Parts: sequence; structure tokens; C-alpha cells
Amino acid sequence: MLPPTVDHDHTEVRSITGGRFHYGSRLKELHGVYIYGDYVTGKLWGLRHDGKKVTWQKLLADSPLQVIDFGEGRDGELYI
Repeated sequence: MLPPTVDHDHTEVRSITGGRFHYGSRLKELHGVYIYGDYVTGKLWGLRHDGKKVTWQKLLADSPLQVIDFGEGRDGELYI
């Protein structure tokens, strides 16, 4: 068993939904970023990991979505 890569306090989130790595061409600045979200708050985060530690993490959006899943289109774009 491994410790979490990143954790959030329950004052910030309620139910994290695991995401996907973004490899689409629309948002080039997020290429290779792992994107995940929270079902209850609708917040979406991105993070980069170098294999040992998180090197970058950022709140990307505070949306009205209830994030339940992530998918990828044939064009490589990420769908929430």
C-alpha cells in the first residue's frame, strides 16, 4: 500500500473523482497533466508528477459540474 500522491482537506473537497492525463492538442499548457475533480464542489485540479513527487499542482476550475467520470475522445481531448 502506498500513501496518496496528493491529498485535500475535507474543508476543501468531499468526494474526489480520479481523472486522466491530458494529451489533447486544445490546451497545450496542460499536455501531460493529470486532471481530477470533486463530485460535490465541482472543482477541477491538475498535477504533474516526476515519478517521485508532485512538481506542480493547480486548481484549474471551480465549476457547477458533479464530476463522476473522465473520458478521452478519438482526438485525444479529455471529457468530464
